[in-house]
Amino acid sequence: MRIDLKRVLSGEDHPADPWPGYARLREEPVRRVRLREGLFCWVVSGYAEARAALSDPRLSRDPRFARAEWREADRGRALEDGANLGVHLLTREPPDHTRMRRLVTADFSTHQAAAVRGRLRELADSLIDGFAPRGTAELIADFAYPLAISMIADVLGVPKEDHSIFRQWTSNAVRHA
Repeated sequence: MRIDLKRVLSGEDHPADPWPGYARLREEPVRRVRLREGLFCWVVSGYAEARAALSDPRLSRDPRFARAEWREADRGRALEDGANLGVHLLTREPPDHTRMRRLVTADFSTHQAAAVRGRLRELADSLIDGFAPRGTAELIADFAYPLAISMIADVLGVPKEDHSIFRQWTSNAVRHA
């Protein structure tokens, strides 16, 4: 299920001006929104509120603890199939999350980042070359997300021919994490 945050915040299908929605995010940093009949979520946009929510033991990202309507929203897919609401590093809680994160921490260290600086520049240049002729780009979709996913795939040793499937898996995981 995709959530159009602009629509959710503005209450309109196609807001021409997103700034009132951004103002609402600042004024009301915790907001309950209806995604569809019987399915609600909370949008948490304030830094302090997000930190509080992320550290509150009563809340969980793990879909195994989700209410029935959320589990059903994933169209009956098994939690372990790697799609959408699957159970993975981003949806695990401590101590599982801590154990799993420890396995990849060294790969994302400052030292490792310095070692891949050249590859990062190469990927960034390639992405920019891809959208520069258009004269416009969507920063997240056209640059930041593909750059991050490609670098993560490289660091994890995902073969180049599998980068597209890795990106799809990551998109599914992040979309519902």
